[in-house]
Amino acid sequence: MKSIGVHLMWDIHKVESDIISYEKDIAPVMEHIISLTTLSIENYSSKQFEPVGVTSIYLLSESHLSIHTWPEHGYLAIDLFSCVPIESDKITEYLKTLYQSEDVKMTQVMRGKSREMDTK
Repeated sequence: MKSIGVHLMWDIHKVESDIISYEKDIAPVMEHIISLTTLSIENYSSKQFEPVGVTSIYLLSESHLSIHTWPEHGYLAIDLFSCVPIESDKITEYLKTLYQSEDVKMTQVMRGKSREMDTK
């Protein structure tokens, strides 16, 4: 069965809170993730929570990249949805190294799968 795109999701636990608390530290991470792909940035929006925590999203020509952080739990969630193939291993290794965590789980879902698409 064909799919329309791939949805990659990373759950990262046991992260030092000070490196995921503020937007100024999150934006460069997201930009580096995008640089590991062939994706194109269209727009960016971010919400800094008080006292800490961030939700940021990049609108991409090929879909989106979002991140949500919970510094008080040492946890962040990253979603990348794309209609073009992504080398997820490079991104996963980057995140493990950056956050010095072995508790990084990546889930991949092929979106829009349909038997009807195979006949067109």
